[in-house]
Amino acid sequence: MDTAKQIEAEAAEPAPVKRATEPVQMDTLAFALAHAGFYRRLMFSAWETLPKHLLKQAGIYPNRGYGPVEALEGVQADVTLPGASGNDPGWQSVESGRRWVLRQLGDQGVQLAE
Repeated sequence: MDTAKQIEAEAAEPAPVKRATEPVQMDTLAFALAHAGFYRRLMFSAWETLPKHLLKQAGIYPNRGYGPVEALEGVQADVTLPGASGNDPGWQSVESGRRWVLRQLGDQGVQLAE
């Protein structure tokens, strides 16, 4: 079984939003049903608790982020941005990060109004 399928199998746990014996918590319910970050938070939780051997196979190491960005070759999208690291010189300040993003967009033909 490949790493992605192993991770999927290990992380396939139910995420109860409300148990039958509990009162409705509107903030919890709203987060689960409407918040864009709900799935992202669930995945972070899974990654934080998966067995170390699966994390290592996926390129996820302690204090080093959540794995490598896959190559963008063949990705069907109007605009793509390659992976970036906070340790790269282009990300040492807000302004250098802004320039990096604008350069990436310009290289792809995206024209922004000044």
